Amino acid sequence: MSARKIPFEEIEVATENFKTCIGSGGYGKVYKGVLSIDGKSTKVAVKRLDEQFGQGLKEFLTEIRNLSDQVHPNLITLVGYCDEGKEKTIVYEYAEHGSLDKYIGRNNKTDHTLSWLERLKICIYAARGLDFLHNHVGGRQYIIHRDIKSANILIDENWVAKISDLGLSKLNVTGFGMSVIVSNGCGTPGYCEPEYFSTKSLTKKSDVYSFGIVLFEVLCGRLCLVESNDGFSLSSKSVKETYEKGNLDNIIDPNLSEHMGSHSMTKFSKIAYECLHENRDERPAMDIVKKELEEALKFEEMNVESPPLPVNVVLVAAECAPWSKTGGLGDVVGALPKALVNRGHRVMVVTPRYGNYAEPQETEVCWSYKVNGKEMEVRYFHTYIDGVDFVFIANPIFQNLGSNIYGGNRQTPWRVVRGGTSYKDKNLVFIAFDWHTALLPVYLKAYYHEHKYMKNARSVLVIHNIAYQGQFPWNDYPYLDLAQCYLDDKFKINDPVDREQFNIFAAGIKTAYRIVTVSPGYATELKTVEGGHGLDGIISDNDWKLKGIVNGIDKTEWNPEVDTHLTSDGYTKYSLDTLQTGKPQCKAALQEELGLPIRPEVPLIGFIGRLDDQRGIDLIIDAVQWMVDQDVQLVMLGSGNSNLEGMLRKMENDHRDNVIGWVGFSVKVAHRIIAGADILLMPSKFERCGRNQLYAMCYGTIPVVHAVGGLKDTVKPFVHCNESGLGWTFDRAEIGQLTHALENCLLTYREYKSSWEGIQKRGMMQDLSWDNAAKQYEEVLVAAKHQLRV
Repeated sequence: MSARKIPFEEIEVATENFKTCIGSGGYGKVYKGVLSIDGKSTKVAVKRLDEQFGQGLKEFLTEIRNLSDQVHPNLITLVGYCDEGKEKTIVYEYAEHGSLDKYIGRNNKTDHTLSWLERLKICIYAARGLDFLHNHVGGRQYIIHRDIKSANILIDENWVAKISDLGLSKLNVTGFGMSVIVSNGCGTPGYCEPEYFSTKSLTKKSDVYSFGIVLFEVLCGRLCLVESNDGFSLSSKSVKETYEKGNLDNIIDPNLSEHMGSHSMTKFSKIAYECLHENRDERPAMDIVKKELEEALKFEEMNVESPPLPVNVVLVAAECAPWSKTGGLGDVVGALPKALVNRGHRVMVVTPRYGNYAEPQETEVCWSYKVNGKEMEVRYFHTYIDGVDFVFIANPIFQNLGSNIYGGNRQTPWRVVRGGTSYKDKNLVFIAFDWHTALLPVYLKAYYHEHKYMKNARSVLVIHNIAYQGQFPWNDYPYLDLAQCYLDDKFKINDPVDREQFNIFAAGIKTAYRIVTVSPGYATELKTVEGGHGLDGIISDNDWKLKGIVNGIDKTEWNPEVDTHLTSDGYTKYSLDTLQTGKPQCKAALQEELGLPIRPEVPLIGFIGRLDDQRGIDLIIDAVQWMVDQDVQLVMLGSGNSNLEGMLRKMENDHRDNVIGWVGFSVKVAHRIIAGADILLMPSKFERCGRNQLYAMCYGTIPVVHAVGGLKDTVKPFVHCNESGLGWTFDRAEIGQLTHALENCLLTYREYKSSWEGIQKRGMMQDLSWDNAAKQYEEVLVAAKHQLRV
C-alpha cells in the first residue's frame, strides 16, 4: 500500500481527540481534523472504524487498497490511514461543502440552494468518477462501487463532486468470466437494483441503477424513500411511473421551475429514467451516462429550449366553424387549428359534412364500415385553408340536420368518425372534443396500441361540457365493436341511478393520454360532486393528466382597432392609445342608437347572453331597481326562456331612461355593446370558460363577474392598495354579493378615475389571443408524446 501510515496519536491530535463529528455511515463516524502535510496545516476527514456499524477490517483494507491505487479528480483522495490494533482509521482530503444529500431540496440542511447549472455539473463530476472506476482503472481491471448514493458524493470548496466510501467496492478483471460478481451484502435500501435481492449478483450496471436514483434525487429535490410534505416518496417505482405518465413537473424541485421544459432538463430526466431500467442489459453504460449529462450541460450553457416540435395534430369534433356551429365548441375547433399551424405544426380537422359546403371538394377516398352488421359507406371531402387540412366525413345520416346536428342517429357516427385520412404515426397526436368523439382514445388503444400498431400516436380528450356524457343502454354496447372487458373496465361507472347504462365520456377519460378542459377553474369544479355530474370520481383519479386552458379569442374579429362594426352610426375604432377618446364616442353612439339619454358621466352596464337560469338573469332582475337607484344605465341583449324575455321587456317599460332589454341576438349589437359599455355584468351560476369577459377586457370594458369556472381564472379582482387586478368578482350567486361588487365598481368609476383607467389598460394589454392558448395546448401535446402509457 502506497498511502501514508499515520500514527494514532497524530490522528488524535489532528481531530482534538475526535471532537467534531461531521457524519457517519456503515463504517463508523467521520471526524473533522487538521493534519500537517508537507509543512502545511491541511483540513482532513477522518473515518474511524466502529464495527457495531456493520463494517470491519475487510472494508478497511478494501478502501485503502482501492484509493491508494486510483487517483482521479472526481474520486476522494486518500491522505493516509492508521492500523494500530483495533484502531482502524482512514484519512481523506476534506470536502469543504460536505455530502450531496445535505443539499437535496426539501431536506436542504444548508443555507445554499443549488442552481440547475450547479446540479448538472455536480452530477457530471460524479459520473466521471464512476466512469473512471468502471472503465479506466488500468489493464482489464474495473471497480464496482456497490454503494452509490447522494451521501457518498462529496463536494469540495470549488463545488467539484467526488465519489467517496469505496469500502464496499469490488475490484474485478474483465475477460475472465467475471463481469458478474457474487456478493454477500451491499448498498443502501432504495438505491439497490431489484435484481440484487434475488440473485445476489452485481455488475457495473448495478452502480448505474443507483446513480439513476441519485439523478432523480437531484432533479426532484427529494431524498430516496423519504416522504415529502406532499405525500410523495421518491423510489424507483414512483419516479418511473411519474415519468411514464409525463408528469415529472409535479415532483421536480420547485426551485428549478424556470428550467422545466428546457432541453437540458429533458435530456437529464431521460438518461435518469434509462438508468432505472429493470433489465440490466437495457441500462446505459456509465460512459454513455456521462456523455449524455455533458450534452445536457452544453444545452443549458447555450440556453437551448427543448425542441419537441412540430407535432402532427388531428382534431376530431362534431362541429367546426364556420361550417357548423351550435356554440363555443365550433368556434374552438375553427380557431385552434390555425393557431397551432402558426406555431409550426401540421394540423388536420376531421368533422362531419352536414351540408353542401362550397369550399371542400370530394376526394377519391371512400371507405365502407360495418356497423351493427350493416355496411356503412363513408366519403371524404377536403379543403386546405390557412395552412389547415379540413376533412369532412360524408354520409346520409349527417345530411340535412340543420342546426340540430346532435339530433340524428345516435350510434352510427361513433364508428365513422374513426375513419378518414390519417397523418403518419410519427409525432402524431389526436385531439378529440367532448363525448361525441370520446371513443377515439378507446379505439386507438383497443385497435392499435394493443396490437402494436401506431404505437407512437397519442390521444388528448377535451371536455367542454361534462353534463353531456353519451350514456346508452348496455344492450347497445355491441354497436361499439369492442371486447366485453372494455365494458367492464372502461365504460361502466358507479351510478346508482343509471346502473344499466354505459358511459362513453368515462371510457374516453380513462383511456386518453391527456385531458384538457376549458379553464383551470372548470378543471377544479369537475372533481366535485356538484360539477362532475357523476364522473367526479373518475376525473379525480385521472387528475394527473388534466389541464385547464382558457380558450383564446379571434383578434381579427374581436379587436377595437379593426372591428368592422364600429365604422358607422357614430361609432369609431380605437386602440390603447386612443382609448380615452374612442370609447366615450362609442358609448355616446350606443346610447343614441338604443334610445337612452346621452349622458357621458353615467356608468353604462352591459349584459350579453342566453336568457336562462344558468346565466344568473334572476340576480339581474332582482337587482335592477337597486341599479336604477344608483343612476346607471343597463343594456341587455339575449334570447331564450320566454318568461325571462318577458321580464326584459317589462324592465325596459318600467325604466325607459335607464334600461334597454333587446330580445333576440345581433352580432353587430353585441360588438357595439362591448365597445360602448363601461361595465360588463356576468353573474353566471356556472361558467365553464366564458368569452364575453375576454372580449370586454380587449375593449377596455371592465367585467363584474361571479367567481366561478373560467370567470374566476380570467378576471382577477381589483386591489386598490397596489393598483392590480382586472375587474370585480363576487363569490356567491346572491343579490347582496352582486350589488356589493357593483357598488365598489361604481365607486371606482366615479371617484378614482386613474385607477379605472389603469384597470382598462391592464385588460387591453393582455395576450388573450388563440396563440397564447395554442402554446398551452402545445405543452399538453408534448406531455402526451413523452407519456409512455396511460
